Amino acid sequence: MTQHKLVSELQSDTEFNDLFAPNVPSELKSFCYDLRIKLRGCKVAPKDNRSMWVYMPNDIFAMGWVGYGEFRHSCQEATDAFVVYSRKISNEKYAEYSAQYHMKMSVNPDVGMRNAKKFLRSYSPIEVADHYKRSMKSGASDVETEARHAFSVVKRDLFDTSYRSVLPPIATELKILLDSGYEFVDKTVGDNIRKLFETAEEFQNKAQKVNAYCVIVQERMGRQLFEVIQIDDAAGFSPEIGENSLRYTEADLPEDIAGKMAVLSMCQVDQYVPDVGIRAQERVFYVAR
Repeated sequence: MTQHKLVSELQSDTEFNDLFAPNVPSELKSFCYDLRIKLRGCKVAPKDNRSMWVYMPNDIFAMGWVGYGEFRHSCQEATDAFVVYSRKISNEKYAEYSAQYHMKMSVNPDVGMRNAKKFLRSYSPIEVADHYKRSMKSGASDVETEARHAFSVVKRDLFDTSYRSVLPPIATELKILLDSGYEFVDKTVGDNIRKLFETAEEFQNKAQKVNAYCVIVQERMGRQLFEVIQIDDAAGFSPEIGENSLRYTEADLPEDIAGKMAVLSMCQVDQYVPDVGIRAQERVFYVAR
């Protein structure tokens, strides 16, 4: 399973030498120093005593991590190697569910550096949208569940046949409708009928397909940019994520998206607002459309 790490959770490497504990291999420290030169703009942050996350400061997720040591799943003799971990790597020597499936290992630091430059890549807007697609689904599902419960309560009160009753309460009124000029004997039944159709309509509206935009907020050259990806059936079993993203500045971001993002910006992460969307992460928004 791929490991994801939010850049916002990582320690800045402003003081590079302070990042490394005394027991971190010197080979790893040297490798990270060279990597920051070869992979322009990247930074590193501690993962554990033998590995470091590698990231770009303005990204949502770290690109992966590098390490030095014995990372093989099982081996007869330990051999330390330079390791690169990335979702872009598919090491067929290992099963897909293992961490090693996403690793390249080499005892040669030059080969390790080539692997790092080749496979450590920023997450695309499409990948970020795919990762957080469950947020919209979960929020919309909760609202739908609440609407279903409200509908069920009224339906039960109107049509329940328990408590020794052979026919539901509505049956008596329906019989009167057939035999007379029609007027409810039990006024609460009339109220419940109105509630029944009101809650049924609300439930049907909440259960309809929810479409959205995934909006990822980026900082570039001192200004905000917005990557917008179209998501169809965002609350469904298998949301359809658009193949392309559109980039907007604050000046040309569509008014409808900007307005809903303004609302979501005041919300907590994972707080769903019906017909508006959800804030999936500090800089990732799903906006209803």
